[in-house]
Amino acid sequence: FIYPFDSLDIASTMPVLNTFRTENTTVFTGAQIVAAPPKQEAKSVLTAAKPFLTGSIAGCFSTCCIQPMDMIKVRIQLNAASGAAASPVGIASKMIAEEGVASLYAGLSAGLTRQVVYTGSRLGLYDVFTDKAKEANGGKPLPLHQTALCALAAG
Repeated sequence: FIYPFDSLDIASTMPVLNTFRTENTTVFTGAQIVAAPPKQEAKSVLTAAKPFLTGSIAGCFSTCCIQPMDMIKVRIQLNAASGAAASPVGIASKMIAEEGVASLYAGLSAGLTRQVVYTGSRLGLYDVFTDKAKEANGGKPLPLHQTALCALAAG
């Protein structure tokens, strides 16, 4: 029997056929039962993405907590540039009275986007690098210098 395709995965079929190849054809001869090679367990997409997702979520949570203070800081800087000095409490009160509570969260979307990309990748890569280093270290805990190197490499 001559099969006209060059790329056939015969290792996953049972029984496996004896084969030999000639230019662009695979020729099958008698059947022989053999055990399929053990398949390596592939990581699921969720398992691989988990450190990146948790890093992104953590970064977004921290941005949501810090955004009001950051907005007040920016207003203090703008007031200082114009020569008017004001306290953080005074600026926050004025912002809430004149613009509403939502004004404290102006620009939040830019901060969240940054956290998803930057913090998610930093924390995700740190987990990947430390896992690879632990594998290379025989599963033992990493010494401080290796942990620091993983952190530096992740950003």
